[in-house]
Amino acid sequence: MIEYIKNNFKKNQKIRIAYREIYYTYRKLSLVLFKIYLKIIKLKTVSRNNLLTARKKYKLQEFSSAEIISFGNFYTPKPIPPRIAQRIYPMKEKIVQPFVCELEQAEIIGHYPVAFDRSGYLILETTLPIFNSIEAHVAQNVSIKTIIASQFNSKDRKSNIDLACILTNPWSNNFWHWTVDTLTQLEGIEYYQQQTGIKPKLIVESNLRSWQRDSLQLLGYEAEDLIFWQDFRRTITKLVVPSFRRSYDEIHGEISVSACQWLKQKMLGNISNLENKHISFSSKVFVSRRKALGRRIANENEVMEALKPLGFTPYILEEMSYIEQVKLFAQAKVIIAPHGAGLTNLIFADNPIILELFGAYVGREFANLARGMDFKYGCLGCPPPRGEVRQKDGDMMVDVSELLNLLEQMEK
Repeated sequence: MIEYIKNNFKKNQKIRIAYREIYYTYRKLSLVLFKIYLKIIKLKTVSRNNLLTARKKYKLQEFSSAEIISFGNFYTPKPIPPRIAQRIYPMKEKIVQPFVCELEQAEIIGHYPVAFDRSGYLILETTLPIFNSIEAHVAQNVSIKTIIASQFNSKDRKSNIDLACILTNPWSNNFWHWTVDTLTQLEGIEYYQQQTGIKPKLIVESNLRSWQRDSLQLLGYEAEDLIFWQDFRRTITKLVVPSFRRSYDEIHGEISVSACQWLKQKMLGNISNLENKHISFSSKVFVSRRKALGRRIANENEVMEALKPLGFTPYILEEMSYIEQVKLFAQAKVIIAPHGAGLTNLIFADNPIILELFGAYVGREFANLARGMDFKYGCLGCPPPRGEVRQKDGDMMVDVSELLNLLEQMEK
């Protein structure tokens, strides 16, 4: 009976959408209460600056170099709608030099484990990149159960983990964040291995999705290199902590282009060793979100009628393996897609034209990824279909003539 309810829940998009809206409301209220609790207990933390200041204590090693990234101009119909202009515009960001460090005799706690040092201080670099105040960041990204548990000594201590790195967090099930916030940390782990000759185990969640397993395999990590996290609390003799590859800016928090280039080179270099089967794709790619919960194109059939004569082929990324997605984007010359996590695969592209479609919600993630990698980028704002009230996940209607005009302009 329970399985029947679960299966019907997954199939019914209206119920899933309603559940998501209720969850968002509950989440906002719980965050307010959590922040109050953190102020009461006066939670102690170790920030990125604390690690850099005490580099000898943490055996901190910097690698690669700092970056100044320019996100340049872009193509869009004039005048630019304010909702797009407020989010996407030419800008520059500084990303500090990345590092990797060690934490001895740490304790890792939580279903998404985070690290506490022997004094009980939370190591913020094992949570998520910070874009706001510490209390707000912890409340949003660390469970209250984890924080409460850290205030008390554990009576039931399991055997130590010897040497490992935490490679899971509350965002890691999201395709975009897994790629740019989790996988890019492995450059630091690789540097650590080069310096010490030791390959740390990776602590990952117990139920990795197929695309997570495949991406790790493309980076040289097999099942024997992983610790599948099924505990809540463990001690660890030596925890290796690589830095997040973002600017720590309360407004932007942009990703490192250098880290994305490293990821691209590693994966494309290894992909031929895993699968020799030749797969043919169109070089003109239209990404369809027809199976997604939101940001779908309500008049997709009309859009494809106009694009097919130009050589475009629609692809539903949910129906493709991870390796197929990497190969699809690696050979693409033109990519048209609604805003969504599938555009993360732009990392593997080779100087294509990118045309992104926005509904009510405008995010700059892929605009800055494309412009940071010097791709030709354009975007089109699209109105909602009648009756659509959602903001972040609202569907859209594409003006076909506007789309074709913008595409023609970008291809010249």
